[in-house]
Amino acid sequence: MPYIDQVLASDVTPTLPRLTWQECAEKCVADFEHAAAFLPVDWDATTAGKVTLGKNNMRINRIMALAYKGKTLLWLVAR
Repeated sequence: MPYIDQVLASDVTPTLPRLTWQECAEKCVADFEHAAAFLPVDWDATTAGKVTLGKNNMRINRIMALAYKGKTLLWLVAR
């Protein structure tokens, strides 16, 4: 499957290489790890989260990013 990690021009037909499932999963794991480093655990405790205080329950946070990383690693090992 192609892994899109760049902006694609709308007037060009994409010709990205097809990756194996393992290659794609490894890229996902790296992306989740990278995202987790920048996301807070609790958005209500951040300046940006104060604007929507109490309504941040479904907002992506560090725990969610690490959970998806773990889920991807489990599927990677199980294959």
